[in-house]
Amino acid sequence: STVSLAKLTATGTKDATTFLRGDNTFAAAGGDVALLTSGTLSSASSLALSSTYITSTYQYYDLLITGYSATNNFQTYMRTSTDNGSAYNSGASDYGWMFTSTGTQAGYASIADQDDTGVVINDEQSDGAATGFAHRIRITNPMSSTHATQFQWTGVGHHQSNDDVKALYGVGFRQAAEANNNIATYFSQTVTGSYVLYGIKGS
Repeated sequence: STVSLAKLTATGTKDATTFLRGDNTFAAAGGDVALLTSGTLSSASSLALSSTYITSTYQYYDLLITGYSATNNFQTYMRTSTDNGSAYNSGASDYGWMFTSTGTQAGYASIADQDDTGVVINDEQSDGAATGFAHRIRITNPMSSTHATQFQWTGVGHHQSNDDVKALYGVGFRQAAEANNNIATYFSQTVTGSYVLYGIKGS
């Protein structure tokens, strides 16, 4: 025999977005990690993650991005926005960042700037599909008005002068505590590739 929803005494909202837990409570489906969006990059100069995805639901966001440029010696950097991309924070001291990249190329081993117009993810990147890049960027607290938005990343790239492969490790932050509902990634040269964005709930 079956029992209709109307006869259940479970708490919570009964609709197409919830499920009945073992403790007799209707709860939102999806768990603590959710795939928010994915797509391709075709001769792209930027990638904007809008307020459709950057919300107060998640404390952490993981952006996986891979690609290559047809032009040598390019840079990837990120900026935040409090008005869903109408304007991005780009002041001379809006961000601080540093990254370390293993290898022997002079000027590429360790770079930092504590007062910059964006968070630099990689620099002096080589061109070509065979020497592209792949990064995993963790964005923390973008919607918090009490904690600064933070960035941590790992990845792989190639130095533009000799295609020497480089492992990247970096950190950065927005030098203000504000609710940022849009985060953009910029490429100094156009890029072809793909991306995936996950949202992760905090405790």
